[in-house]
Amino acid sequence: MRKLINCHYKYFMTKTNIVSFGIVLGIILLGYLLSIDKSNYDIVVINYYHQAFFITKLLVILIISFVCSYNILLKNDQYSYLVLSSGYTRWQYLLSKIITILVMVFYFVLWLLIIFLFIGTVLIKQFVFKIDYLLMYLKILLIGIIYGLYSMLLTQIINNIFSCLIVFTINLISDMIIEENLGIIEKGIYLLFPNINFSNDRLIFGYSHLVVLIIILVLGNLLVYFKKDLA
Repeated sequence: MRKLINCHYKYFMTKTNIVSFGIVLGIILLGYLLSIDKSNYDIVVINYYHQAFFITKLLVILIISFVCSYNILLKNDQYSYLVLSSGYTRWQYLLSKIITILVMVFYFVLWLLIIFLFIGTVLIKQFVFKIDYLLMYLKILLIGIIYGLYSMLLTQIINNIFSCLIVFTINLISDMIIEENLGIIEKGIYLLFPNINFSNDRLIFGYSHLVVLIIILVLGNLLVYFKKDLA
């Protein structure tokens, strides 16, 4: 499995992937810096946290959705012939590819957390570390992975990069229905498309819901990959 992960990593380091992550990182960094408003002393930390939450969640979900779609497109998955002809099975190939993407995404979000804490500590006198900050990035990571796997699944079916935009739009719709007290329909939507916002970052069904949904989506992607034509 380690050899497969190393193989995927080499193919993952394309100009498109690197530039995409670089652009998102730059925008988020700029957003963090611009969100510091020292003129309003009493709420400078809350404003910084609020703006950081908004831009991080928005762009992390977008970049994960894009990367998962882009790297499973047939034209970008041609090296699968070489791997599969070496004796590896389809499930080994795709599972290792998913793991590689998720590891890259994990480190990306970890860097965002470090940058958030560093900027807050250096530039905001009142800023102190809270476990809520760590939990915020963890929730964003897990939810981003879910929408990324949805994007991968849809892209496998229709083989179109715009799949990520469809999934991202669903994410925005899900974000708009989050309320303190959800009805049956809203809970059904939330069950399939979980989300959080600044005013309500509570996970209604807990972390286990997100983990189970990730596992189901991974299995769904594996099943589709088993059956699809790689030509």
